[in-house]
Formats: sequence, C-alpha cells, structure tokens
Amino acid sequence: MDAITSLIVKTTYTLSDFQARLRLLRSYYDHKFFGSPLDIEESDKSWLKGITTEIDSLVNQTNYQTAFQKVETWLKNLEPLILSLPAKLSTEQLSKIADRIRQEFGKDFLFELKYQPELIGGVVLIWKGKYYDYSFKKKLKDHDEQIKKIIRGYFS
Repeated sequence: MDAITSLIVKTTYTLSDFQARLRLLRSYYDHKFFGSPLDIEESDKSWLKGITTEIDSLVNQTNYQTAFQKVETWLKNLEPLILSLPAKLSTEQLSKIADRIRQEFGKDFLFELKYQPELIGGVVLIWKGKYYDYSFKKKLKDHDEQIKKIIRGYFS
C-alpha cells in the first residue's frame, strides 16, 4: 500500500467514506493545480486540511494523477468486510467497531455498512464470499418450531 492510501485509510473506516474522500482529494488537487471549481462541505474541511498537509509533500502537478491512480488500483483490488446491522450506528459506536475490526484484520482494513432493520438484532457478515449470520432473525427462524410449541402451550 502506498503512502497516500495509508494516510486516507488511517482516518477512514468504510469503503464508501474512502471513495468519497478520494473524490474530495482529487477535487482539491484539481483546484490547487488547475483552478477547477472546489465545493467542499463544512464537515469535510477539517479532514481535508489535516490530510493535505501530509499529502502535499508526496504529490505535485506532474505526478498527482499517477499517485491517485495507485490509490484507485488498490481500491479495485480491495475486498471489504460487509457488515449488515439492524440500525444505524453513532459515530462513537462505529469507531469502536472499526477499532475492533482493525485489531483482528489489520490497520489497513476497510468495511462497508448495510442496514437491514429486519435483522432485529445481531449482525450479518460477508467476507471473501462467505456469509455469516449472527442475527436475531436467524435465531428466531432456527428455533421456529420450539417457539410455536411454547406459544401453542399458552393457548391450549
């Protein structure tokens, strides 16, 4: 992994955030080197300011396209962990999960979030083509007959 990719990954947890931040960086350098219009949301300004200080020493007008192509190549080969959750997470919760995932899989690991309220609770994981269902919905389905038997007992 090259230095620019490492800098982005260090402060980014999800694949979609990584892609958005890469677009933001490309726009920033297009603006810096060629005067292209730059429209940055307030929430992105502090992140951009912090990271461009470090990236400025790695890119210039002649090499920045090649530098970002390396990042895009890394991104194309990435196989993120997909987490399906029943509800959206707070920033703090997301950070805790990301820290735990990176302890297990490495500091350069990205994941993608999907929200499926029908899971009720728990999580579904998809990684490297394998599906792991730890949801409450699955537990209910696995014990469907036992649950029906208990409910029938109340009404008999």
